[in-house]
Amino acid sequence: MFSRAFIVLTFIATAAMSASVNSTCDTRTPGYTHIVVAKDICWDIATEGGISVSQLLDANPGIVCGNLEIGERLCVPRTSNSTSTPSQTASSHAASHSSG
Repeated sequence: MFSRAFIVLTFIATAAMSASVNSTCDTRTPGYTHIVVAKDICWDIATEGGISVSQLLDANPGIVCGNLEIGERLCVPRTSNSTSTPSQTASSHAASHSSG
């Protein structure tokens, strides 16, 4: 059972990392696609992307921050004042999910 859980966590971390290196969202908006994992909240996703929660909501009509679903794909748009890069986001996801 441990190895199956490890494989699932590895897949989730890999998916988050691969989505975070995109130069555009699924919607072709400049930025990257974030794949929701357990315990993700809009505030953290927006902060990692260097944007406000309002900008995250504007880029993802219909999302409900209080009920994000694992595997849900969110556009984190790039703005002129974004401070985070996709590689920083990918690293933080890998670190938070590799420890178990």
